[in-house]
Amino acid sequence: MVKDNNGYQVFPDRVRIAIIDCAYLIIIACLAGVLFIHTSWIWKAFAVLFIVLFGILAYQTLAPALSKQPLYVIDKNGVTDYTHKDEKVTVPWSQIQKIELAPNNASMEIGIIAMNVLTDKEKQAEAVKKNYSRNGNLAIYSIIIDGFKFRRKPFLRIYDELQKQGLKYNPKILVNKYRG
Repeated sequence: MVKDNNGYQVFPDRVRIAIIDCAYLIIIACLAGVLFIHTSWIWKAFAVLFIVLFGILAYQTLAPALSKQPLYVIDKNGVTDYTHKDEKVTVPWSQIQKIELAPNNASMEIGIIAMNVLTDKEKQAEAVKKNYSRNGNLAIYSIIIDGFKFRRKPFLRIYDELQKQGLKYNPKILVNKYRG
């Protein structure tokens, strides 16, 4: 997380990613140990398969941390979502209806609920179809920031920044904080 003149930039939590990748490397090392003990070739084949799969998983987990592109930018224009590879979406503060901190299965998540933000009619029709299928027939745009990807303090700083700037630029935004 970086706060500068361009707004509040949210980058992947490198510490969290390093911890997860260390766990993957430990699993890979344990699986590699199977290759050096006297056992059936089938167990060695399974070990090689899982070494490759965990190697791919470790790389895919590490790749966002190496990127210089932020995941989200929170500034005077609104919230810009860079998590979709094909397009970036900027949700202006005037379109945001609700910011909430809510429990998820294993962690907390920040939900940013907005009205439709697309102006191109063809893209709008396609986006509405996607939103209908994802959001229980509601034509809204939502950004979900998963707390599993961040440590607790940086995650809560993201929420605090959203709350502060959201209420500054659009006092009508409903802000919910989970009290659990």
